[in-house]
Amino acid sequence: MSVAVGFESASEVWLALENAYRHDSTDRVYTLRDQLRSLQKGTSSVAEFVKKFKALCDQLSAIASPVDELDKFHWFLCGLGPSFETLSTLRRTIKSRASLRDLFAQAESHELFLSSMQPSVPSQAAFAASSDRASSNYARGRGRGRSNNSFG
Repeated sequence: MSVAVGFESASEVWLALENAYRHDSTDRVYTLRDQLRSLQKGTSSVAEFVKKFKALCDQLSAIASPVDELDKFHWFLCGLGPSFETLSTLRRTIKSRASLRDLFAQAESHELFLSSMQPSVPSQAAFAASSDRASSNYARGRGRGRSNNSFG
């Protein structure tokens, strides 16, 4: 509604709406570029992050506003976050740049490396089994006349 305020004819309103919502509008370009710059991997996988990143780049190319390769490298590395700091530092210091496809593959490889470095979290079954053993040991100890209370 705010786009149509102030116009007197239907054709003026139509042109204002068309300019505001057409795919190659300046506002659309700014919006997509801002989304690309602020995109963060967060808790998603590198593969999911790459998919979102490429989709935004493709949308910009489709409206005749492709992103420079250097900007793609920079924004992608920034979006990976602090756990990819070593990869980002390495990629920024190397004089010859790999292709963007190679960078995506390196990020996925680094993600696998990081996950292999994480200590494994015990499963619920292992926790339950150790809890059962602890309570049965406690019960056996009480059954032999050992008591920690002052009544007994």
